Amino acid sequence: MNIGMILDGEYPPDIRVEKECSALSKNGLNIFVLSCIKGQKPYIKIEKKYKNATVCYTAFDYPDKIRKILRRRTLLQRKILQFIDDYKIDVIHAHDLPVANAALKPARIKKILLVSDLHENYPYCQIIGRRKSILKFKRWFRIEKRVVRKSNFVITTCDEMKKRIVYDHSINPRKIIVVSNVYGDEFENIKVDESIVNKYKNRKMFLYAGVINTRKGCKTLIEAACYLKQYPEILLCLVGVSKIDEKIRKLQDMVSCRKIENQVEFVQWQPSDRIYSYIMASHACIVPFERNIQNDCSSPHKLFQYMACGKPVIVSDCPSIANIVKKNNCGLVFEGGNSRDLAEKMLVLYKNSHMCSVMGKNGRDMVEHRYNFKVEGEKLFNLYRKMVHSLCYNKKE
Repeated sequence: MNIGMILDGEYPPDIRVEKECSALSKNGLNIFVLSCIKGQKPYIKIEKKYKNATVCYTAFDYPDKIRKILRRRTLLQRKILQFIDDYKIDVIHAHDLPVANAALKPARIKKILLVSDLHENYPYCQIIGRRKSILKFKRWFRIEKRVVRKSNFVITTCDEMKKRIVYDHSINPRKIIVVSNVYGDEFENIKVDESIVNKYKNRKMFLYAGVINTRKGCKTLIEAACYLKQYPEILLCLVGVSKIDEKIRKLQDMVSCRKIENQVEFVQWQPSDRIYSYIMASHACIVPFERNIQNDCSSPHKLFQYMACGKPVIVSDCPSIANIVKKNNCGLVFEGGNSRDLAEKMLVLYKNSHMCSVMGKNGRDMVEHRYNFKVEGEKLFNLYRKMVHSLCYNKKE
Protein backbone atom coordinates (compact mmCIF):
# COMPACT_ATOMS: atom_id res chain seq x y z
CA MET A 1 0.00 0.00 0.00
CA ASN A 2 1.24 3.47 -0.93
CA ILE A 3 0.37 6.16 1.62
CA GLY A 4 0.50 9.82 0.63
CA MET A 5 1.17 12.04 3.62
CA ILE A 6 0.39 15.70 2.89
CA LEU A 7 1.32 18.61 5.15
CA ASP A 8 1.42 22.38 4.91
CA GLY A 9 5.01 23.03 5.89
CA GLU A 10 8.52 21.77 5.42
CA TYR A 11 9.29 18.16 6.29
CA PRO A 12 11.40 17.50 8.23
CA PRO A 13 10.99 18.74 10.91
CA ASP A 14 7.53 17.68 12.05
CA ILE A 15 7.77 15.40 15.05
CA ARG A 16 4.25 13.97 14.75
CA VAL A 17 4.52 13.24 11.02
CA GLU A 18 7.93 11.68 11.55
CA LYS A 19 6.64 9.33 14.25
CA GLU A 20 3.72 8.25 12.08
CA CYS A 21 5.87 7.70 8.99
CA SER A 22 8.32 5.62 11.01
CA ALA A 23 5.59 3.48 12.58
CA LEU A 24 3.94 2.73 9.24
CA SER A 25 7.12 2.12 7.24
CA LYS A 26 8.34 -0.36 9.88
CA ASN A 27 5.20 -2.36 9.14
CA GLY A 28 5.96 -2.57 5.43
CA LEU A 29 3.85 0.31 4.06
CA ASN A 30 5.32 2.67 1.46
CA ILE A 31 5.36 6.30 2.61
CA PHE A 32 5.38 9.32 0.29
CA VAL A 33 5.26 12.85 1.70
CA LEU A 34 4.03 15.95 -0.13
CA SER A 35 5.62 18.87 1.75
CA CYS A 36 4.24 22.30 0.87
CA ILE A 37 6.94 24.88 1.53
CA LYS A 38 7.05 28.66 1.20
CA GLY A 39 9.47 31.13 -0.29
CA GLN A 40 10.21 29.55 -3.67
CA LYS A 41 8.57 29.59 -7.08
CA PRO A 42 5.23 27.73 -7.09
CA TYR A 43 6.13 25.11 -9.64
CA ILE A 44 9.44 23.91 -8.24
CA LYS A 45 9.47 20.19 -7.41
CA ILE A 46 12.28 18.60 -5.41
CA GLU A 47 12.41 14.99 -4.31
CA LYS A 48 14.57 13.29 -1.69
CA LYS A 49 14.60 10.35 0.72
CA TYR A 50 14.25 10.84 4.47
CA LYS A 51 14.09 7.91 6.89
CA ASN A 52 12.30 5.40 4.65
CA ALA A 53 9.95 8.02 3.17
CA THR A 54 10.07 9.69 -0.22
CA VAL A 55 9.58 13.43 0.29
CA CYS A 56 8.32 15.58 -2.58
CA TYR A 57 8.65 19.33 -1.96
CA THR A 58 6.38 21.78 -3.71
CA ALA A 59 6.18 25.52 -3.10
CA PHE A 60 3.50 28.20 -2.82
CA ASP A 61 4.45 31.85 -2.75
CA TYR A 62 2.00 34.55 -3.82
CA PRO A 63 2.76 38.17 -2.85
CA ASP A 64 -0.81 39.19 -3.65
CA LYS A 65 -2.85 38.12 -0.59
CA ILE A 66 -6.20 38.04 -2.40
CA ARG A 67 -4.77 35.98 -5.23
CA LYS A 68 -3.18 33.69 -2.65
CA ILE A 69 -6.50 33.07 -0.88
CA LEU A 70 -8.33 32.39 -4.16
CA ARG A 71 -5.72 30.15 -5.74
CA ARG A 72 -3.93 28.35 -2.92
CA ARG A 73 -6.49 25.57 -2.40
CA THR A 74 -6.98 25.10 -6.15
CA LEU A 75 -3.24 24.87 -6.75
CA LEU A 76 -2.82 22.48 -3.81
CA GLN A 77 -5.57 20.26 -5.22
CA ARG A 78 -3.73 20.12 -8.56
CA LYS A 79 -0.51 19.24 -6.75
CA ILE A 80 -2.29 16.49 -4.81
CA LEU A 81 -3.76 15.03 -8.01
CA GLN A 82 -0.30 15.02 -9.61
CA PHE A 83 1.19 13.53 -6.42
CA ILE A 84 -1.40 10.71 -6.49
CA ASP A 85 -0.59 9.90 -10.11
CA ASP A 86 3.20 10.15 -9.74
CA TYR A 87 3.42 7.79 -6.76
CA LYS A 88 0.30 5.63 -7.31
CA ILE A 89 -1.12 6.67 -3.95
CA ASP A 90 -3.75 4.36 -2.41
CA VAL A 91 -4.59 6.46 0.68
CA ILE A 92 -4.25 10.18 1.31
CA HIS A 93 -3.22 11.00 4.88
CA ALA A 94 -3.86 14.75 5.21
CA HIS A 95 -2.35 16.59 8.15
CA ASP A 96 -4.48 19.29 9.78
CA LEU A 97 -7.76 20.82 8.70
CA PRO A 98 -6.73 23.18 5.84
CA VAL A 99 -4.90 20.39 4.01
CA ALA A 100 -7.67 17.86 4.70
CA ASN A 101 -10.17 20.33 3.24
CA ALA A 102 -8.09 20.66 0.06
CA ALA A 103 -7.69 16.87 -0.17
CA LEU A 104 -11.43 16.09 -0.25
CA LYS A 105 -11.85 16.78 -3.96
CA PRO A 106 -8.72 14.90 -5.19
CA ALA A 107 -9.69 11.88 -3.08
CA ARG A 108 -13.18 11.92 -4.59
CA ILE A 109 -11.89 12.34 -8.16
CA LYS A 110 -9.36 9.51 -7.81
CA LYS A 111 -11.76 7.35 -5.74
CA ILE A 112 -9.19 6.70 -3.03
CA LEU A 113 -9.44 6.72 0.76
CA LEU A 114 -8.87 9.86 2.82
CA VAL A 115 -7.58 9.95 6.40
CA SER A 116 -7.81 13.40 8.03
CA ASP A 117 -5.25 13.78 10.81
CA LEU A 118 -6.38 16.76 12.89
CA HIS A 119 -3.51 18.11 15.00
CA GLU A 120 -5.50 21.01 16.46
CA ASN A 121 -9.03 22.12 17.27
CA TYR A 122 -8.63 24.40 14.28
CA PRO A 123 -11.95 26.33 14.37
CA TYR A 124 -11.46 27.20 18.03
CA CYS A 125 -7.94 28.49 17.38
CA GLN A 126 -9.64 31.32 15.45
CA ILE A 127 -11.20 32.72 18.65
CA ILE A 128 -8.09 32.59 20.82
CA GLY A 129 -5.57 35.41 21.18
CA ARG A 130 -5.44 38.93 19.82
CA ARG A 131 -6.65 38.16 16.29
CA LYS A 132 -9.81 36.34 17.34
CA SER A 133 -12.54 36.27 14.71
CA ILE A 134 -16.01 34.80 15.12
CA LEU A 135 -16.45 34.88 11.33
CA LYS A 136 -13.33 32.74 10.83
CA PHE A 137 -14.53 30.42 13.57
CA LYS A 138 -17.89 29.89 11.85
CA ARG A 139 -16.22 29.32 8.48
CA TRP A 140 -13.72 26.78 9.79
CA PHE A 141 -16.39 25.10 11.93
CA ARG A 142 -18.41 24.45 8.74
CA ILE A 143 -15.27 23.21 6.98
CA GLU A 144 -14.43 20.89 9.89
CA LYS A 145 -17.94 19.43 9.78
CA ARG A 146 -17.63 18.74 6.05
CA VAL A 147 -14.15 17.22 6.43
CA VAL A 148 -14.93 14.87 9.32
CA ARG A 149 -18.14 13.68 7.67
CA LYS A 150 -16.63 13.08 4.22
CA SER A 151 -13.29 11.59 5.34
CA ASN A 152 -13.11 7.81 5.54
CA PHE A 153 -11.34 8.06 8.89
CA VAL A 154 -10.38 10.87 11.26
CA ILE A 155 -7.40 10.91 13.63
CA THR A 156 -7.31 13.10 16.74
CA THR A 157 -4.57 13.66 19.31
CA CYS A 158 -6.58 12.87 22.48
CA ASP A 159 -9.88 11.44 23.72
CA GLU A 160 -11.14 14.90 24.67
CA MET A 161 -10.72 16.11 21.09
CA LYS A 162 -12.52 13.03 19.77
CA LYS A 163 -15.46 13.64 22.12
CA ARG A 164 -15.59 17.30 21.09
CA ILE A 165 -15.77 16.43 17.37
CA VAL A 166 -18.41 13.73 17.92
CA TYR A 167 -20.50 16.20 19.94
CA ASP A 168 -20.03 19.19 17.59
CA HIS A 169 -20.67 17.34 14.33
CA SER A 170 -22.79 14.31 15.30
CA ILE A 171 -20.59 11.73 13.61
CA ASN A 172 -20.02 8.06 14.35
CA PRO A 173 -17.24 7.80 16.98
CA ARG A 174 -16.05 4.55 15.38
CA LYS A 175 -14.61 6.44 12.40
CA ILE A 176 -12.32 8.42 14.75
CA ILE A 177 -9.16 6.95 16.26
CA VAL A 178 -6.92 8.64 18.80
CA VAL A 179 -3.17 8.77 18.15
CA SER A 180 -1.58 10.89 20.88
CA ASN A 181 1.65 12.87 20.69
CA VAL A 182 3.40 10.45 23.03
CA TYR A 183 7.12 9.80 23.35
CA GLY A 184 8.72 8.29 20.26
CA ASP A 185 12.34 7.64 21.32
CA GLU A 186 13.36 11.09 20.06
CA PHE A 187 16.01 11.33 22.80
CA GLU A 188 17.46 7.89 22.14
CA ASN A 189 21.27 7.87 21.77
CA ILE A 190 21.52 11.58 22.65
CA LYS A 191 24.20 12.47 25.18
CA VAL A 192 23.69 15.05 27.89
CA ASP A 193 25.51 18.33 27.31
CA GLU A 194 27.39 18.68 30.59
CA SER A 195 27.88 22.43 30.10
CA ILE A 196 24.08 22.90 30.31
CA VAL A 197 23.76 20.64 33.36
CA ASN A 198 26.66 22.40 35.13
CA LYS A 199 25.11 25.80 34.42
CA TYR A 200 22.14 24.94 36.64
CA LYS A 201 23.75 22.61 39.18
CA ASN A 202 23.45 25.15 42.01
CA ARG A 203 19.84 26.09 41.23
CA LYS A 204 16.48 24.34 41.38
CA MET A 205 15.52 25.00 37.78
CA PHE A 206 11.87 24.73 36.69
CA LEU A 207 11.67 24.32 32.93
CA TYR A 208 9.15 25.45 30.35
CA ALA A 209 10.09 24.54 26.76
CA GLY A 210 8.01 25.48 23.75
CA VAL A 211 6.28 28.43 22.12
CA ILE A 212 6.53 31.43 24.42
CA ASN A 213 3.31 33.46 24.56
CA THR A 214 0.43 34.19 26.93
CA ARG A 215 -1.86 31.51 25.42
CA LYS A 216 0.64 28.89 26.51
CA GLY A 217 0.52 30.28 30.05
CA CYS A 218 3.89 32.05 30.07
CA LYS A 219 2.45 35.16 31.72
CA THR A 220 1.15 32.96 34.54
CA LEU A 221 4.64 31.46 34.87
CA ILE A 222 6.27 34.86 35.32
CA GLU A 223 3.61 36.01 37.76
CA ALA A 224 4.20 32.82 39.78
CA ALA A 225 7.90 33.67 40.01
CA CYS A 226 6.94 36.91 41.80
CA TYR A 227 5.67 34.86 44.74
CA LEU A 228 8.99 33.01 44.98
CA LYS A 229 11.38 35.95 45.45
CA GLN A 230 12.36 34.73 48.90
CA TYR A 231 13.67 31.51 47.37
CA PRO A 232 16.74 32.61 45.35
CA GLU A 233 17.67 29.00 44.57
CA ILE A 234 14.57 28.67 42.38
CA LEU A 235 15.04 29.56 38.71
CA LEU A 236 12.34 29.62 36.06
CA CYS A 237 13.80 28.84 32.61
CA LEU A 238 11.74 29.49 29.47
CA VAL A 239 13.30 27.86 26.40
CA GLY A 240 11.90 28.70 22.99
CA VAL A 241 12.65 32.31 22.02
CA SER A 242 12.79 32.28 18.21
CA LYS A 243 12.83 36.06 17.77
CA ILE A 244 12.45 39.10 20.02
CA ASP A 245 8.98 40.31 19.04
CA GLU A 246 6.32 42.31 20.87
CA LYS A 247 5.07 39.26 22.80
CA ILE A 248 8.52 38.39 24.10
CA ARG A 249 9.31 42.03 24.95
CA LYS A 250 6.12 42.30 27.03
CA LEU A 251 7.08 39.22 29.02
CA GLN A 252 10.64 40.49 29.45
CA ASP A 253 9.27 43.86 30.61
CA MET A 254 7.15 42.02 33.19
CA VAL A 255 10.29 40.41 34.55
CA SER A 256 12.14 43.75 34.71
CA CYS A 257 9.24 45.65 36.34
CA ARG A 258 8.88 43.00 39.04
CA LYS A 259 12.67 42.88 39.58
CA ILE A 260 12.92 39.10 39.21
CA GLU A 261 15.68 39.00 36.58
CA ASN A 262 17.69 36.64 38.80
CA GLN A 263 14.85 34.14 38.91
CA VAL A 264 13.60 34.13 35.33
CA GLU A 265 15.69 33.27 32.30
CA PHE A 266 14.74 33.40 28.61
CA VAL A 267 16.65 31.03 26.33
CA GLN A 268 16.51 30.97 22.53
CA TRP A 269 14.93 28.08 20.67
CA GLN A 270 16.95 24.87 20.96
CA PRO A 271 17.06 21.70 18.79
CA SER A 272 15.79 18.49 20.37
CA ASP A 273 19.24 17.20 21.35
CA ARG A 274 19.86 20.30 23.47
CA ILE A 275 16.30 20.35 24.82
CA TYR A 276 17.08 16.94 26.26
CA SER A 277 19.95 18.44 28.24
CA TYR A 278 17.77 21.25 29.56
CA ILE A 279 15.19 18.71 30.70
CA MET A 280 17.85 16.61 32.43
CA ALA A 281 19.22 19.73 34.13
CA SER A 282 15.80 20.69 35.51
CA HIS A 283 14.30 20.01 38.92
CA ALA A 284 10.78 19.79 37.45
CA CYS A 285 9.03 20.73 34.21
CA ILE A 286 5.90 22.80 33.64
CA VAL A 287 3.03 22.76 31.12
CA PRO A 288 1.15 25.94 32.15
CA PHE A 289 -1.46 26.13 29.35
CA GLU A 290 -4.33 28.58 29.69
CA ARG A 291 -7.81 27.08 29.74
CA ASN A 292 -9.56 27.16 26.36
CA ILE A 293 -11.05 24.54 24.03
CA GLN A 294 -7.83 24.14 22.06
CA ASN A 295 -5.68 23.53 25.15
CA ASP A 296 -8.39 21.51 26.93
CA CYS A 297 -8.34 19.05 24.02
CA SER A 298 -4.61 18.87 23.27
CA SER A 299 -1.73 16.42 23.53
CA PRO A 300 1.59 18.28 23.91
CA HIS A 301 4.73 16.35 22.93
CA LYS A 302 6.68 18.01 25.75
CA LEU A 303 4.56 16.46 28.51
CA PHE A 304 5.55 12.96 27.45
CA GLN A 305 9.15 13.98 26.84
CA TYR A 306 9.36 15.31 30.40
CA MET A 307 7.86 12.08 31.73
CA ALA A 308 10.24 9.97 29.61
CA CYS A 309 13.19 11.79 31.20
CA GLY A 310 11.94 10.94 34.69
CA LYS A 311 11.01 14.51 35.64
CA PRO A 312 7.98 15.41 37.77
CA VAL A 313 5.59 17.74 35.95
CA ILE A 314 3.36 20.62 36.98
CA VAL A 315 0.43 21.11 34.59
CA SER A 316 -2.62 23.35 34.43
CA ASP A 317 -6.06 21.81 34.82
CA CYS A 318 -6.70 21.42 31.08
CA PRO A 319 -8.51 18.05 31.15
CA SER A 320 -6.47 16.26 28.47
CA ILE A 321 -3.18 16.77 30.33
CA ALA A 322 -4.44 16.99 33.93
CA ASN A 323 -6.16 13.60 33.64
CA ILE A 324 -2.88 11.93 32.62
CA VAL A 325 -0.95 13.49 35.50
CA LYS A 326 -3.60 12.67 38.12
CA LYS A 327 -4.17 9.14 36.87
CA ASN A 328 -0.48 8.25 36.95
CA ASN A 329 0.66 10.34 39.95
CA CYS A 330 3.50 11.81 37.93
CA GLY A 331 3.13 15.45 38.97
CA LEU A 332 0.89 18.18 40.33
CA VAL A 333 -2.05 20.07 38.83
CA PHE A 334 -2.74 23.79 39.35
CA GLU A 335 -5.69 25.95 38.39
CA GLY A 336 -5.00 27.36 34.92
CA GLY A 337 -4.25 31.09 35.02
CA ASN A 338 -3.83 31.08 38.83
CA SER A 339 -0.22 32.16 39.38
CA ARG A 340 -0.41 31.86 43.18
CA ASP A 341 -1.58 28.25 42.92
CA LEU A 342 1.24 27.53 40.44
CA ALA A 343 3.79 29.07 42.82
CA GLU A 344 2.49 26.89 45.65
CA LYS A 345 2.85 23.75 43.52
CA MET A 346 6.41 24.77 42.58
CA LEU A 347 7.22 25.19 46.28
CA VAL A 348 5.85 21.73 47.08
CA LEU A 349 8.29 20.14 44.63
CA TYR A 350 11.11 22.50 45.63
CA LYS A 351 10.84 21.36 49.26
CA ASN A 352 10.24 17.65 48.62
CA SER A 353 12.94 15.84 46.67
CA HIS A 354 11.50 12.42 47.55
CA MET A 355 8.15 13.35 46.03
CA CYS A 356 9.98 14.49 42.88
CA SER A 357 11.78 11.16 42.63
CA VAL A 358 8.60 9.12 43.07
CA MET A 359 6.59 11.18 40.58
CA GLY A 360 9.45 11.21 38.08
CA LYS A 361 9.74 7.42 38.26
CA ASN A 362 5.98 7.01 37.86
CA GLY A 363 6.04 9.13 34.72
CA ARG A 364 8.99 7.29 33.22
CA ASP A 365 7.39 3.89 33.95
CA MET A 366 4.14 4.94 32.25
CA VAL A 367 6.01 6.12 29.16
CA GLU A 368 7.79 2.77 28.97
CA HIS A 369 4.57 0.77 29.23
CA ARG A 370 1.80 2.97 27.80
CA TYR A 371 2.63 6.49 26.57
CA ASN A 372 5.01 5.59 23.75
CA PHE A 373 4.73 5.44 19.99
CA LYS A 374 5.16 1.69 19.85
CA VAL A 375 1.69 1.52 21.38
CA GLU A 376 0.20 4.47 19.45
CA GLY A 377 1.92 3.40 16.23
CA GLU A 378 0.26 -0.02 16.50
CA LYS A 379 -3.13 1.69 16.72
CA LEU A 380 -2.30 3.66 13.58
CA PHE A 381 -1.13 0.55 11.73
CA ASN A 382 -4.31 -1.31 12.73
CA LEU A 383 -6.30 1.45 11.03
CA TYR A 384 -4.30 0.95 7.83
CA ARG A 385 -4.64 -2.82 8.13
CA LYS A 386 -8.41 -2.33 7.95
CA MET A 387 -7.97 -0.21 4.85
CA VAL A 388 -5.72 -2.82 3.21
CA HIS A 389 -8.45 -5.43 3.69
CA SER A 390 -11.00 -2.96 2.33
CA LEU A 391 -8.91 -2.28 -0.78
CA CYS A 392 -8.29 -5.99 -1.39
CA TYR A 393 -12.03 -6.71 -1.05
CA ASN A 394 -12.94 -3.91 -3.48
CA LYS A 395 -10.43 -5.19 -6.06
CA LYS A 396 -12.01 -8.66 -5.88
CA GLU A 397 -15.41 -7.10 -6.44
